[in-house]
Amino acid sequence: MDARQIIGEVAKARQVERIVRAIVCHDNLTPTEQDGCQLIYEYLLLYDPDRIRELWDKGQLGFFIYGIARRQFLSNDSRHYREHRRFTLNNDGEGNI
Repeated sequence: MDARQIIGEVAKARQVERIVRAIVCHDNLTPTEQDGCQLIYEYLLLYDPDRIRELWDKGQLGFFIYGIARRQFLSNDSRHYREHRRFTLNNDGEGNI
């Protein structure tokens, strides 16, 4: 199985979405969180295909995705924060960043 097929299996199983829901601690993902999920899929598609296969074969791909998601959703320096969360927070009036 090549890396794209592996990522396809991850997408069919909605593994990224389950991991993100666990990190943000609620059942329904907001549009901003859904954008973050798409960002994680983008990272996976751009990542080294051999490494994706290696992680899949070792059963470690879920842990790898969890690490990416934690960095994206819990860091104020992440790409997800800069592109999505900060914009949403500023426009919803929930705070000044």
